[in-house]
Amino acid sequence: LGGIPTLHFVPASQTNNPSVGGGAAAAGDWANKLKDAQLPNIHALLDKDGRRTDNGAIKVLRSRYAIENFILDPLSLAVALITDQRLVQIDSSLAKKFPQISSIFSASTKDLQDLVEKICTHIESRTSSLSTTAQINVNYLFGKTLNVPNWVCEERGKNLVGYVREAFKQIDSKYIITRKDQGEYDLDLGYLLKLWSQHPKLFPSELNVTLRLLHP
Repeated sequence: LGGIPTLHFVPASQTNNPSVGGGAAAAGDWANKLKDAQLPNIHALLDKDGRRTDNGAIKVLRSRYAIENFILDPLSLAVALITDQRLVQIDSSLAKKFPQISSIFSASTKDLQDLVEKICTHIESRTSSLSTTAQINVNYLFGKTLNVPNWVCEERGKNLVGYVREAFKQIDSKYIITRKDQGEYDLDLGYLLKLWSQHPKLFPSELNVTLRLLHP
């Protein structure tokens, strides 16, 4: 993203296991200590849970519950499926309309909306825990505005990771699902972030706004 330095996300881990987060309190504590140590570009980026507010080095996500909600945006998932030529497993007609990533930039709003809806419907069909109760407008950096279900933005990020993993574990897209040594399915957000770095205009605009808070 133009004007934004390379960002490194580090969990505020309380243990030697980096997958075990230290929570909002630990993240805020680290951010303040490092700022006091004259490292002003270190910030704590906290989930939006309705109670938190920005405070110095502590920043709160504006429009989505967690960073996972941005990474697992339905358009991001569509990009992964198109890249891996796996969109046909969601909808064969859409696969013909979107044979490559450049097709997204030239597509009509109607076709893009259909693409996003098919991805979201696929996820909803694999769990009883998600249902669309409202639509939220999302502006993307390439100039389109699309409607997404409210759960895309409001569902707890860690829960959303699980729902997406279950929905896509039988679709062989290496950018969404990986396999552990034990044969278990996993969802690697890092691969989706790599795709974003290749196609930055497909970011939701509100993420651009959020990240700029980290580098005013």
